[in-house]
Amino acid sequence: MRGFVKLVAWVVGIAGAFALVVYLALLDVWVVPSDDPLLTPAIEPTLSIGDTVLVARRGAPTFGSLVRCADPDAPGRFVIGRIVGTANDVVDVKAESLDVNGRHEASIAACDPPTMSVKDPRTQEAVTLQCRRYEMAGMSLAYLQSSTPTRTERDTHAVVEPGKVFLLSDDRHFHLDSREFGQVSVATCQHVVYRLWGATGIGDASRRFDVLW
Repeated sequence: MRGFVKLVAWVVGIAGAFALVVYLALLDVWVVPSDDPLLTPAIEPTLSIGDTVLVARRGAPTFGSLVRCADPDAPGRFVIGRIVGTANDVVDVKAESLDVNGRHEASIAACDPPTMSVKDPRTQEAVTLQCRRYEMAGMSLAYLQSSTPTRTERDTHAVVEPGKVFLLSDDRHFHLDSREFGQVSVATCQHVVYRLWGATGIGDASRRFDVLW
């Protein structure tokens, strides 16, 4: 019996050491900050403030990846967005819809639930947004848009520079992305790959152990 316990302890120790090496070499544990009122709605519905996520230390993020990048306007801080344009891509954002290289994204279904309440960062009033699923880079992703889309903001047209990426918020309505701060250096971006748990901890089953694209 004592020999079996030692064996189990040895296996657990080896597994723990291996996991630690993998973590130190490949992954960074990061808590999505809650001190930026513009970021708070912009990362929904994929992320929420207070989420504890794993960020890849190595590997270049690609088209469609959800990423954490250095904030070009605030050293030491980060922006979060989805890569919708890489070098030489032509990106057009019109009334909360996306075209890349002349190809319009295809919305495939409503989310479950089909709407989400998000606070307007300027007024703090709750606004109901539509949640839609679409296909990008072989993945089924979700984004938010106004329930009554209008042309209240100017269209955005960009040709992505070499070494840069164009980021788009998953919340297309209350966004904080390349429409505000421009293209960002891909060298400063890291792929957000996994949510461990949400702001309320591991007990919230709806916000734990999620693969993020």
